[in-house]
Amino acid sequence: MRRAERALIQRIQPVRWLLAATVGVGLAECAATVAQAAVFAHVVNGVFLGGAAKADVAPWMMALLAILTVRAGASAGRQRWAGTFARRAKVALRDRVVRHLLALGPAYTRREQAGELAMTVTTGLDELETYLAKYLPQAVLAVGIPLAILGFIAIQDRVSALVLAITGPLLVFFMILIGLSAERITRRQWDALCRMSAHFLDVLRGIVTLKVFGRSGRQGRVIAEMGDQHRKATMAALRVAFLSALVLELFAMLSTAFVAVDLGIRLASGRIPFEMAFTVLLLTPEFFQPIRLLGAQYHAGLSGLNAAGRIFEILDTPIPGLADTADGASAGAGTAPGVAPGIQAERGAGMGAGTTPATATSGAGIRLEVRKVFFRYPDSQKPALSGLSLTVRAGEIVAIVGPSGSGKSTLLHLLLGFLRPESGDILVNGQPLSRLSVACWRQQVAYVPQHPHLFPGTVLDNLRLADPGMDPERVRQAVAAVHAEAFIQRLPDGELTFLGEDVPLSGGQIQRLAVARALAADRPLLLMDEPTAQLDLETEHALQQALDALWGGRTAIVIAHRLSTAMRADRILVMDEGRVVQEGTHDALMGADGLYRRLFSAYRGEVS
Repeated sequence: MRRAERALIQRIQPVRWLLAATVGVGLAECAATVAQAAVFAHVVNGVFLGGAAKADVAPWMMALLAILTVRAGASAGRQRWAGTFARRAKVALRDRVVRHLLALGPAYTRREQAGELAMTVTTGLDELETYLAKYLPQAVLAVGIPLAILGFIAIQDRVSALVLAITGPLLVFFMILIGLSAERITRRQWDALCRMSAHFLDVLRGIVTLKVFGRSGRQGRVIAEMGDQHRKATMAALRVAFLSALVLELFAMLSTAFVAVDLGIRLASGRIPFEMAFTVLLLTPEFFQPIRLLGAQYHAGLSGLNAAGRIFEILDTPIPGLADTADGASAGAGTAPGVAPGIQAERGAGMGAGTTPATATSGAGIRLEVRKVFFRYPDSQKPALSGLSLTVRAGEIVAIVGPSGSGKSTLLHLLLGFLRPESGDILVNGQPLSRLSVACWRQQVAYVPQHPHLFPGTVLDNLRLADPGMDPERVRQAVAAVHAEAFIQRLPDGELTFLGEDVPLSGGQIQRLAVARALAADRPLLLMDEPTAQLDLETEHALQQALDALWGGRTAIVIAHRLSTAMRADRILVMDEGRVVQEGTHDALMGADGLYRRLFSAYRGEVS
């Protein structure tokens, strides 16, 4: 059994009873098949050789009809149980891999190709359903049914049983040889499909740039070449599948013919009774049938098994940030879920004895302390943060400035729990962030990224993302604060307009909606990665005034690329090479000959 198959069996444990039920019904179908052959042979022998009257064989005919009914019912039941097992296993796996991807967060997904991940989670798992419904149960039945039939034949005729005992493993051996080749070819086919899907999505995302630079035609040819590679891989896989079917059918037919010739010779010489020979002859094709079906179903589900390998690779990837799950039920390893003093404790969660959680907005606020934090990205030799230390007092507005690559965004991702420091500590009101419930912690944080995302849905749905039951008045206040009422009212259905491809928004409009979403969330800690980016000067000025009024009493950390934003902060931290090199107010930093002064001069267009 391959590694992917072992992992698959382990991870579908909650629904394995359905697999057992499928196999059980399949074995019942096998018993009905044996009984059918025995009864039919008895009837034929009685009618044609024994001269039995109709009345004598009528009970046997009724029994044969009952057996046929049981066999048909068992066959239908086996397919139904197999389908139920596959669907439930697929849903469970998809739920698990999606949750794990969400827990991995942007630190993982931004290193991967979105098209390939989407292909794995959607088409890959759909292909896996075929593998689970058809191949996996058949793999078990391909062992149990031939052994059961072989045991029955051995009781009837040891010579025929010996022939089947030799030819059966040979058929399996040929199937394995062809299967190894098919696995390699199908793997190439799946990889080609994933590469084409990922590249196509990248081309769609960059279609404007490609058109402007006149490279869209070249990318069209690249996609065509990748499509041709996938076609060739698919045709190769089909050739192997047809070859496999030919070999299995031919070998099974020759083995059956060999048994038939042997039975005929012995029957003619009187060494075996007709009823026994006819029973064995009827069961011989049934002996090979499960193995032949296994070969056919193997090719049908091989793409799903290849996708399963990628799925388990994702599931085995350790979470780079704080321990978390998509539903928020999380905690640091080895500690009880809790919240730091001064952070609102949802559902009565606590840090343990002696800790009395307070409401986040009740005076105490949120105080952050970063102590000698080191962090390095997996694909980088240079550390992003080199012994970073800083303190943000409760209710303080801190602006972080610095050149690109100085570690500003990395710091925000550490505070959000998307990343975990290699060394050092991050304290929230004196408690290590790694010990907090990630769900409770993120309920205290509002975040505006540098490139915000609006989800498919109405404008109102996006603004109420933090709380779908949010008071509409609170939403309106947030919208008014960022001066977004005018363009929202101009939309076809106002705040109920569905945001899609037919409702294009400018970068500044998206930015204002993202800031309004963060303000409407009303969280005690605001993390903003240049909230005024992509805004015109007039809107930027209005938004700055709104922020001055709205973040009073809250702790705020703002990454400021426009230094006009930094000038309004209580304190400015200047980062370079992953650590703080200067801190103070705007006036104090301008009075010192340092990095901030050079950055501000460059910002004003006065580079010396």
